[in-house]
Amino acid sequence: MLSIDGVRFFFDVEADREVLKGISFDARSGELISILGPNGSGKTTLLRCISATLKPKIGGVYIDGASVHAMKSKDVAKRFAFVEQSSALGYDLSVMDVVMLGRLPHIKRFSLPSEEDNRAVERSLEVVGIDALGKRSFDELSGGEKQKVLIALAIAQSTKILLLDEPTAHLDIKAQIEVMELLRKLCNEGKIVLMATHSVSFASYFSDRILLLMDGEQIAFGPPEEVIKEELIRKTFGVGLSIAREMRKDGKKRGRVHVICGGGTGASLLEKLYDFEISAGVVNLFDSDHEKVVELGAEIAEEQPFVPISEEAFKKNMELIKKADFVIVTGFPVGYGNMRNIEAAIEACKMGKKVLMLGRCEDFTNGKAGIEELERKSSIFLREKELLSFLYSM
Repeated sequence: MLSIDGVRFFFDVEADREVLKGISFDARSGELISILGPNGSGKTTLLRCISATLKPKIGGVYIDGASVHAMKSKDVAKRFAFVEQSSALGYDLSVMDVVMLGRLPHIKRFSLPSEEDNRAVERSLEVVGIDALGKRSFDELSGGEKQKVLIALAIAQSTKILLLDEPTAHLDIKAQIEVMELLRKLCNEGKIVLMATHSVSFASYFSDRILLLMDGEQIAFGPPEEVIKEELIRKTFGVGLSIAREMRKDGKKRGRVHVICGGGTGASLLEKLYDFEISAGVVNLFDSDHEKVVELGAEIAEEQPFVPISEEAFKKNMELIKKADFVIVTGFPVGYGNMRNIEAAIEACKMGKKVLMLGRCEDFTNGKAGIEELERKSSIFLREKELLSFLYSM
């Protein structure tokens, strides 16, 4: 078991700049623990203290009762694999060579990799699902592929504990989910994964337990259902999370708007609708539009990522549309998986709802989605400012 006991850390004691203020928690085999907090909350510093890269001024980190900071660096490297957010190579290597770096703690000085080391690298590539990339240059890979290679490096290190700093940063949504599903798989095989993140959605969905940090202070630690609560999230993320929600609470509302969006096309607009009661759908989990709707505390029709809109989600969308005074369709890409959102908007027109389009949807269904019909029946605005002016004039 990994135990973090009262860890306090100062970069500058004289300036009284305490970065970590007495952090205590434990991690058990098979657990994925998210360290959740805004930028500057101390997440990376905590991971570096746990990995012995930094030494706490007070408190300690223990593996099965043994102090990590009393161990030799090579022994620490056999227990922790640390994938930092800024992990980068200053020279070109093949994927297999990069992953082989994870075997350095096990290779004797001045020795070549053994057959066991080679097998460990091959197994790691297979576990991560990138064995076909072995001979490729690391520098030629996409962001998601590079992140998987670094995780494979960590696996090849043959440690019980993996530490990751923002493992989904700068990746597209598909790569983010693939990385998170891989980490979940590693936990299911018995590893301990500690992940620093500022994504409430990922922490809530994939974690066994969550450590909530704010300004180096431990706000909460426990299972997602105990930590992801409105009052705790508001306290931790402050204005950055709650200002739009608070603005929406003040004053009489102008009406109710339902936003059909996706792929990040609705987030900006949703923030500006604080004079209206809002809802949205159907939006996929982990989509940035989904995160914005959750942040605003609005009703939502949601669906799992990368699956067609289900009948249940469609019905929920229609229920929200029926309650709305206005329906706005943002210019999201339309494929076979989400074409029922266009169907819902057309049904809204048939109900007599005022349907507004912000931009034009890109059609990947060869006309089957009915976008042209929707455009004939709705009012189209090419700019957000013009659409908002129209709404506020009603």
